[in-house]
Amino acid sequence: MGVARTIETAALSDEAAQWDAGGALVQQLGSELQRSLVCPVCMELMRDAFLTRCGHSFCYQCLTHVFRQKHACPTCSSYITEDSIFPNFLLSKASGGPGGRRIAL
Repeated sequence: MGVARTIETAALSDEAAQWDAGGALVQQLGSELQRSLVCPVCMELMRDAFLTRCGHSFCYQCLTHVFRQKHACPTCSSYITEDSIFPNFLLSKASGGPGGRRIAL
């Protein structure tokens, strides 16, 4: 009886460890998601998120500000034009924004 109880206790410990690891994974994914919602220019929650051709996302207002100075991605310095910027509807929705607006730089 003692051996069966030990095996049962070990199985429960393994299950508890898996739940704990799963919780840590969920927390890690949550942290990654929160970082993805922050604009690298203003360091605030993205509003009207736009995606560049090189794959980086920024607030619409931040991109318009950057475009007044230069036509380069603020993250990787790739050349970008008005035609290579697209509304990022999913990111705007995830950050609670109203969605992408038509670009008018």
